[in-house]
Formats: sequence, structure tokens, C-alpha cells
Amino acid sequence: RHTDALHDLLLRLGDLSLEEIQARSTGGSADVYIAELTAARRAIRVRIARCTRFIPVEYAARYRDAVGVPLPPGLAGVFLEATDRPLFELLRRYARTHGPFTTADAAARFGLPLSQIEQVLRHLHATGKLLEGEFRPEGIHREWCDPDVLQQVRRKTLARLRREVVPAEQHTFVRLLTRWHGVAVPRRGLDALLDTIEILQGAALTASELEREILPARVLDYSPADLDALMASGNVLWIGREQLGDRDGRIALYLADALPQLLAALPPPELSEHAQRIAGALRDMGASFFAPLHQASGGGFPGDTQAALWELVWAGVVTNDTLHPLRNLLYAKDAERSRRELRDGPPGSPEFLRRFRARTGGSHAAEGRWSLVATRVAAPITPTEWSANMARQLLARNAIVMRETAIAEGIPGGYPAIYPALKTMEENGWIRRGMFVAGMGAAQFAHTSAIDMLRSLRTEPERPEALHLAASDPANPYGSLLPWPGAQHAMSRASGGSVILINGALAAFLRRRNPSIQVILPENEPDLSRYARELARTLAEVAVRRQTRRAGLLIGEINDAPARDHPLARFLEEAGFVPSPLGLQMLHIQEPRHIAEPTQPEPA
Repeated sequence: RHTDALHDLLLRLGDLSLEEIQARSTGGSADVYIAELTAARRAIRVRIARCTRFIPVEYAARYRDAVGVPLPPGLAGVFLEATDRPLFELLRRYARTHGPFTTADAAARFGLPLSQIEQVLRHLHATGKLLEGEFRPEGIHREWCDPDVLQQVRRKTLARLRREVVPAEQHTFVRLLTRWHGVAVPRRGLDALLDTIEILQGAALTASELEREILPARVLDYSPADLDALMASGNVLWIGREQLGDRDGRIALYLADALPQLLAALPPPELSEHAQRIAGALRDMGASFFAPLHQASGGGFPGDTQAALWELVWAGVVTNDTLHPLRNLLYAKDAERSRRELRDGPPGSPEFLRRFRARTGGSHAAEGRWSLVATRVAAPITPTEWSANMARQLLARNAIVMRETAIAEGIPGGYPAIYPALKTMEENGWIRRGMFVAGMGAAQFAHTSAIDMLRSLRTEPERPEALHLAASDPANPYGSLLPWPGAQHAMSRASGGSVILINGALAAFLRRRNPSIQVILPENEPDLSRYARELARTLAEVAVRRQTRRAGLLIGEINDAPARDHPLARFLEEAGFVPSPLGLQMLHIQEPRHIAEPTQPEPA
């Protein structure tokens, strides 16, 4: 890092070229350091083996007598006194500062004949200062190595082998998941969206979070039109999994080609009579719109037909060519509010569509063409084939598959249903089995690429990595694969909840439209300040992203106490939050010539 350190480096290693010095320097100032040393005559420039190198002036006589380099005039006499065994000392230092080497390596370094080098190396070996043998893999020549260097190599090798079998910490596994899912480094375009769906296919995703949090976290500048285009082309389809309340549920996305291989054979669900009539009509007529289905199911009130249709959706029996009915179901309240604000409008406006649906008997949550999921599967596969396909899909989505994975994914039959397939893949050398993550099930399976990535993430980055994800996102294992830290806090993977992960550890839990947040920070410095500063910065980014047109965002309580009393408050203010009577508020930046009405800020 400085001139004195460079002089020490030359004393320890001997002759070095400018490139070798630069490789051991920081800040790009090697030229300045070596110029200062040579100007002060603490180092001299010499020619060894047709290469310009620098040596400390203390070794001038040794290199003159051993290699025959000419010395510049004007050196002090103390540096010109002859030594007894100059080449012996040079080769001894060379051996202490290098790994296993051959006679040719040493001869090329000093530009001397092989016979002259061999004689000195033999003498070093006879005195016990060198070992002779084949030390490197695939070596074809006799090699030499210093005993201390070889012992150091052995210690580091054993330590590396032990680290390979030592399970990684759980927060390291979380970092692996975020990279595996692409949320740490999101991409752009339709290819990124297709790759995302390929990883997520079959996973039960909260519908209200799908296009608001989950897909945008993986695809930069995500547009619903891109997903509509993939569905309209027949490449992607969606299937309902479970109803959550009146206007939400869990769905699964699939690539059309992969659906027959991943769809499990389940017993037929119990359906109402109206739903059974709709399913029968779809079997007879094929894919149909709402009006023909309503007539074929016996008529009655359109709302009853719509309710029966969504009963079939959440049972996984029917699907739609687009996501429009699902979006309309999720955001019906927003659509109603927009319609109330408009008295009338041109064709395509909300009021026009309302009057049009009233005349046709249609519904905003039942538009599009409906079809049976069973018609998308040409022929059922065997349980063994399904087990192998599901095992591969779980490996593609979770990087490491364990017993907890099958429980979190809700695999029919649990872990025993896919364990034989994983075991067969491991026996064939396609995947590896081991204890990769500490505190999890013993039977863990992973591809070699996932294991290598997990090992590379053991060292924490210099700047903490912060990610904001939906609580229900598959890339967030807390609440599914891993327990929530701090059992006293009511955290869940429900819709509207989100988490902030810092270096894979859960740092904060937020609820939409709720001013109270839960924070988990390290207890000791310097990690406490580093994590708090990064958490505050991420909360500020979330606040700006969620700002409304009329108000900013508010953090009223942290861990059930006033936000201003928490140690995080200081960092929040540094990140842009402003103290207010209600808590810490991220003020909305007003647009030019626009004065916002005084309203209560939307909670974080």
C-alpha cells in the first residue's frame, strides 16, 4: 500500500518485475512506489533472464555473485560484500515463497543452466530443506517443495475439504434462493419472463401478489401485457389452487408443454350441482364464453353462474385463456370506484362496459373463454413419471430439495412420494446428496451448480445485500422452509405482507396499509449500524415506490413501540424520513404547480 511495504515485499520475495509488483499492490500506485525506492537507492533495477526486475539493495551482492547481474555505480560498500553461498540463499528463498516447482522452473526464473540449479537443489534436499516427489496432480516431472510450504498446502487442503462437508448457515441458504430465483439480479424481456415462469411453474402463488410483487421482483419493467401475450400464444396457462377470502386465492402458472408432466392425478373434488352442470357443458361444448355457459347451465341469475364458475376455478377444474377475469376479481373495488367517478364515456370506458355487461348478462369477473384443465392433458402419466418430473421441478425451483421443501410445496404424498426419484438421480450421478444446510432435514439433494453457488456465498459481501420481497414469494423461505425469527411477533405469508432480507437474514416485516413494522437487527456493532443503515435505505426505497398522489408513507410503530424511540429512527431520518406527530413519514415530493390536499399519509 505504500513505499515501505513494497520494500518489505522485495526483502521477503526477492526479485520482482513491475507486473508482479502491480499484482501485489493496491491503488494502482506501484510505479510511484518503485520510483521512490529506486531514487532513494533502497531498490535497484537489474536484468535477470532477459527481464527487467527490481531487487532490494540489501541483496545486490547475492544477485551479482549468483546470477552475474551488473550493479549500478554508487552503491554503499556494505551492500557489495561477497557472501559464501549466494545461489544457495536465492534458491532457498525461492522455495520458501513458492509451491511445488521443477528444476526447469527455477532455472528459467534465474536464467541459469539446469545443471547448476540441480546441484544446489540436491544440496538443499540433502540438508532437509527441500522435499522431492510428485506433489501436483497430473505432474510429469520430478518436483521440489519446501517442507513448511507443503505442510501449509496440506492444512489448507484439509480445511477446504472440511468446509465442503460443513453445512452452510441458513441465512447463506436464503442468499442462494434469492439468486436462484433471480430476484437478486433481475432481468428484462419476454425471455426473462418465460424463464421465471419455468422456475415458478406448479408453485401456489398468491394471486394478488403475482403481478404486484412476485413477477416484478424478477423481471425489470414487468408489464401485464407480456404475460397476456404468452397466454394468448398458448405458451402459458394458469390454474386455480385455493380460494383466499372472497376476492383472492392461490394460482399456479405452467408452461403449456410442461403441464401434462407436472399435473398430479388427484381425486375429483366435491362440487355444487350448478358447478357440475357448467363442467358438463364445457365437456360437451369445449372452450366457451360466459353467455353460452350460463345458458347451458340452466340460466338463472348470472351471479350464481359466476360463483359456480369460480368454484370450479379454485378446485383446479377450469381455467381461462387470459388473466383478465382474475384481475377483475382481485381489483373489483378499484373498478367500481372508477365507474362511480365517470357518468358516461366512449366505447371501452368503464361506464360503457358496465352498461354493455348489463345488457348481455356478462360479468367483469367472468369474461374470457373458459375451458377444462383436463382437456390440456392428452394422456395421464404414471405415478413414477410424475414423481421424477416433480423432483426435477423442485430442484429447478428450490436449488436444494429436502423434507421441508415437500411440506412447504404441499406435494401430494409428501417427501416419500419424490424421495425414490431423488435417490435414483443421485445414484446416477445427476445430483448430489449431503447435509448442505444446517438445521434442516438430513436427506438433502442438490445439483453441483447449486452446491458451488452455496459455497461461494459463505463470505458475506462488503456492503450488505438488501432485498424487498412479498412475504408469500417462493424466494422468501421464512414462514415455510424456515421459521419466523422472533416468535413474539405475528408474522405470516399472507397477502399484503412483505419482508426485507439483509444478507439472507430477515431484517423487517411490513404489512400493506399498516403503520406498524417488525424489525430484527443484530445485537452487536458494527453489524448493528451496517444493517440498520441498509434497512433504512431500503425502507426509503419502498416508501417512494408506494407513494400515492396525495400523501407520503408513514412508519408509526417499530416492534410495537413508537418509531421515534427505536434505534432505527436515526437511520430512517438520514434516509429521508421526517418526524411527525404520527411517526416517521416519507413525504411526497409535490409535482410542479400542484398542491396536495392535507390528508393522513398512507401507512407503510
